[in-house]
Formats: sequence, C-alpha cells, structure tokens
Amino acid sequence: MVFYFNKVLLAAERYKEPFPLIAIYNGMGIHSLNSALNYNEALSWYYKGLEVAYDHDDMLNYTILLSNIVWVYYLRHDPEGLRYAEEAYRLGKEMGSDYALYFGTLSCAYMYYVAGDLDKALDYVRETGYLSEKIPGMNNVDAFHAMILARQGRYEEAGKYFKSAFSDTDNMDVTTLIDAYQMYGDFLQGQGRYAEAVESYLKGLDISESHYNFFCILRLYKGLADA
Repeated sequence: MVFYFNKVLLAAERYKEPFPLIAIYNGMGIHSLNSALNYNEALSWYYKGLEVAYDHDDMLNYTILLSNIVWVYYLRHDPEGLRYAEEAYRLGKEMGSDYALYFGTLSCAYMYYVAGDLDKALDYVRETGYLSEKIPGMNNVDAFHAMILARQGRYEEAGKYFKSAFSDTDNMDVTTLIDAYQMYGDFLQGQGRYAEAVESYLKGLDISESHYNFFCILRLYKGLADA
C-alpha cells in the first residue's frame, strides 16, 4: 500500500491538484497512525494536508484533517490538541455543515475528556450524537458517551450506552469498534469485572490484528496486563 501511495504521491505533487494531494496526505497520516503507530509521522502528513486545504480554501477537508490531528492528541492523552478541536468546531459552525460540525463536536468531546472537563465533554458528545442521527453512516459515539458517564460515576447510565453501542456492531467501522471494546474493557475493569474486561480487550485485539489496525493495540495490551 505504501509503495503505491508513494508512486501516486510523486504525480500528485508534480501536478499540484489539491484534492488528490489532500487525499494522499490524509491517507498516509491514517496509515502512519493505524498501522505504523508513528504519531509524529502521522501529524506531519496531516499538517501537509492542512496547508494544501487552507491554501485552496477547502474548509471541509481542513476541518476533517483538524479532527484527525485531534485524534492523535487523544491517543497520546495530550490536552494540547484542544486548540485544534475548538477551531474545527468553529469552522463547522461557520460553514453551517452538519458533517463538518460532527467532526468539530467529537473533537471537542475528546479533548475536554482528556483535559478532565467532563461536563463540557458530555455536552459536546451529546451534540455529536444528535448530529450522527442526521448523517447516514457516521460513527457510533455511544461507547465514548458511556466512558464520560462512567468517569463521572454514573455507572448505570454508562451501562445503557455501552449496550446501545454494541447493539449494531455490523454497521460500525473497524476503528470505532476497536475503540469501543477497549473503552468497555476499561469500564468493566473499573467495576471489578476482570474476566469480562479481559474478554472485551481480547475482542478488540482480535479485530485489530485481523484488520491490521493497531492504533489502540497498546491500550488493549495494557488493559489486559492490568486485568
């Protein structure tokens, strides 16, 4: 995959067409994060895509790239990504685009969760859930909603959201599903339900390995070790 990406990259950079360049930079960033577990390399690709999107006034793709940058900061548990999240949210509002705003609200939810401002994280994840119902095929955010509630000590409500998250796994994208199993494992472990937590981590690990999507694999192994 990287071999062909690099061949296309040469042509795209030669002709300087913005959309192919943005798509390639974003794709290489996703690969660097999900398959190579190289956070800094992923960020460098995303920043290249941001520059092209900004120069060509492509604010939709600019917002999507901002949200991908926030995802890296979330995985690093680094609240410094909040400024990118807030910019994505502002742009989504300015464009009046539910699609762009979805990425902005989700980014803010992630960053406020990392920063420990759970009330704000909850407000944003609720807005994300509302937007996801309006846009076909968008990610299921119920698992993350559940984790915020669990961190607030609202375990019964959290359990209901986890149940909802796993009610339709066939229609969840792989990244969201892996993340959900990791979050659910953490939730179960916090409840002292260690055997169930191990089962959830192993499900996430199995999907990670079968799809070569390793973004969450370190957290899954850590969860297993702790349990």
